[in-house]
Amino acid sequence: MSASGGIALFAWKRQISAAVARQTMREIGVPEGLDAISYPDTSDWRSAVISFRAHEITDIILRRPETTSFQITAPFGHESLKGEIICEISDGIPAITLDDGVLRFLFDPFKMHLANLGEGFPSSGMSRTRRFALSLYWQAPVSLRRGIRWMGRRYKTSHIKSLRDLQLVGASSNVIMHLIQRHLLGNGKARRDNNEPYAFVTHDIDTEFCQTEGSEIVAGVEKDVGVRSTWFFVPKSIQYRLNRKSVSNLSDDEHEIGMHGYSHDGKLALEDSQILANQLRKGKTTLESIVEEVVSFRSPWTLRSNTLLAALAAQGFKVDSSFPDLDELGMTGRRRGVFYNRPFRPMYIAEGNSLETHRIWEVPITGPQDVQMIEDLGLMDDDLLKVWKYKAEFCRDFDGAFVLHTHPIHIVKHLDCYSKILKYLTSSGFKTLRLADFSRKGTSHS
Repeated sequence: MSASGGIALFAWKRQISAAVARQTMREIGVPEGLDAISYPDTSDWRSAVISFRAHEITDIILRRPETTSFQITAPFGHESLKGEIICEISDGIPAITLDDGVLRFLFDPFKMHLANLGEGFPSSGMSRTRRFALSLYWQAPVSLRRGIRWMGRRYKTSHIKSLRDLQLVGASSNVIMHLIQRHLLGNGKARRDNNEPYAFVTHDIDTEFCQTEGSEIVAGVEKDVGVRSTWFFVPKSIQYRLNRKSVSNLSDDEHEIGMHGYSHDGKLALEDSQILANQLRKGKTTLESIVEEVVSFRSPWTLRSNTLLAALAAQGFKVDSSFPDLDELGMTGRRRGVFYNRPFRPMYIAEGNSLETHRIWEVPITGPQDVQMIEDLGLMDDDLLKVWKYKAEFCRDFDGAFVLHTHPIHIVKHLDCYSKILKYLTSSGFKTLRLADFSRKGTSHS
């Protein structure tokens, strides 16, 4: 590369980094404030264990033992930081300091944050081997797929000896973004419009039972508690024929109807953009022949790609909830989630070397799926409720959204527990929303 080319590339990377920082500020509800944040020109990425010290902006972090010290992977700089030490790395070197009203970092928190959010977004991130293996899997007979899934789940759950092994929280992005927000709120660079934590109650309708008896039973529990939820239906399911009456009944009771893929055959992440766009368009049209508007989407099996997000935005969807914050037990292989629990606008580096933001909200799946908790781990009501409460409290502490992700076929076996988690959310200050409500608010909470 020529010297002029190298300078141009460096300038472009600096421009992208600044754009990422501004975008992240907007995502955490801060219109301005970069002058109160200092982060270095960074070199190589490396991992380090960081530990927080007692300070007024670390009170919530220190209140939770799992966030007081943890490993991050980030691009680090080399200069020495001045000021009051807020956080240090394992060898005692200051990693975050407060210096005359400026929060100074030894690493670039915005690049680290973007790298976490970028998990699995680029479709090119799927190797040819993995794509080929998935293609073979979905062409296999149903009985063989069930056996493979059973063995995969047994392998993934073999290391879990207690609830402590579930690793339900992703510390790095949540904690660092929280620290920045607390600092900016404290020095008047930001203001918070709404202190209420959000919770979304969502259901995937995968079977005939889910869309008929199951939906009636679960919706009845929600009516008793006063909660309205989002129900993801499959327009052309391989397991059931769409029941227009069930969809209408839920919509009439002011629940939201979303789309859960097109046929739930698991090939969504393998389709090219043209086939994908056609499926989304046909599925949306089918559901909107029953209800007025369908704006929310969840991918079957939480298989996802950047191509999917772009296609959703192009077809008029306003919210996607396909990316778990953590996915220890899911089917996504080594893609372990976005490590973040706030709703955000997905960012990626597009062709033409420009930073583009999809005009669609991503609401990470933060509540462990009922199928994983009930079927894979065999949790009974007390432990199931404990897991859901624990994760809801983590989301509340770090300004995230708790997403309860269930399937009626599983949750009907635990209705008392389900009623208790709904009552806990409503009595603990959570504002329960449908996903469509969030998109229409145009809220700055993210």
